[in-house]
Amino acid sequence: LTSNGTTASWAAPGAGLAGGQSAQATITGAISTASGTLVAATGLTVTITTTGGSVLIWFSGTIYGTTNDTAYLTIYKDGVNVGGTAGLQQVQLPNTGGHAVSVVWRDAPTAASHTYAIYWYSNTPTTINLTGNPNSTIAVLELPS
Repeated sequence: LTSNGTTASWAAPGAGLAGGQSAQATITGAISTASGTLVAATGLTVTITTTGGSVLIWFSGTIYGTTNDTAYLTIYKDGVNVGGTAGLQQVQLPNTGGHAVSVVWRDAPTAASHTYAIYWYSNTPTTINLTGNPNSTIAVLELPS
């Protein structure tokens, strides 16, 4: 993981790791939902083939609401919500302005191909937005054993 002070990014897949793999997905435009139940955040899904080591899943983005909303975010692994109904992160959104949000989760998957995705919803439900400026990114890194 590197940073230029503004944007974080992963090195090339597996770079500098003993057998580790990495993958990331980034949105560069805004996405939105008005769903009152968990839905996939378009463009924020990655698939990685692991060797059976621990995996770190990290999401970072900026989220906006149009009224006093609470946004809920979670990670799905292979189609299963790992954070439950309330998700892994709850963000109180004011009428204006955005909030930086991050979700981090460590997994111990089997040696196989696994898909990780960000899901989200609004409690009201009114429209909430994840921005692409700055970018919203999900990154998955298999940790060296």
